[in-house]
Amino acid sequence: MRLLHGNPDHIEELEQVKDVIPGQHERQGTAEHQRAVEHQIDQHLKKAAGDVERLLATGRFGRVLIGAPAEIAPRFEQNLSNPARDKLAGRFDVEVPDTSPDDVRQAVSACFEADELRHERDVLERLTERLGRGERAVTGAADVLAMLEQARVGILIYDERFDGPEPQALEKALEHAVAQSAEILPLRHHPDALEPHGQIAAVLRF
Repeated sequence: MRLLHGNPDHIEELEQVKDVIPGQHERQGTAEHQRAVEHQIDQHLKKAAGDVERLLATGRFGRVLIGAPAEIAPRFEQNLSNPARDKLAGRFDVEVPDTSPDDVRQAVSACFEADELRHERDVLERLTERLGRGERAVTGAADVLAMLEQARVGILIYDERFDGPEPQALEKALEHAVAQSAEILPLRHHPDALEPHGQIAAVLRF
């Protein structure tokens, strides 16, 4: 198994999980031999899942994409904890040993796009719901900056075409958000969603 990380623009290798599994590509053999091979595959998948859990625990990675033959991916997912499964963003079919990082990037582009679209929609729905209740959400540069100064922002959301009356407002907001480890979400798929709200908003932690 190979572990890679990146985004739609660039993917690079983190590490490889190598196990020798004799006979794993053989289609014939005794039932006992096949059971032994399947057991070794299960052990390999369990080890690989443990490495994924370890990397997720560092907090450096937000989502997981699984690239594997169709018959292997579900077996791998079964070895992940529920919190790790919650971070699954999709699957893609790939021959693991011989695929370059750039080939992987091209193979996962649709997964990235679909997950990004889904995440934007979920965050915007949460924002709308909270604004409707009048709690833990703000819009407009002034209120967003005020909440950032109080370190209350969980997700900073802004229109990529931001052209508000205060050009430096977005830059300041981004600086504060990075310093506070807030999620930063530039809208790519719903460009007009924040138009009535000054092109910038925030979902608050508290």
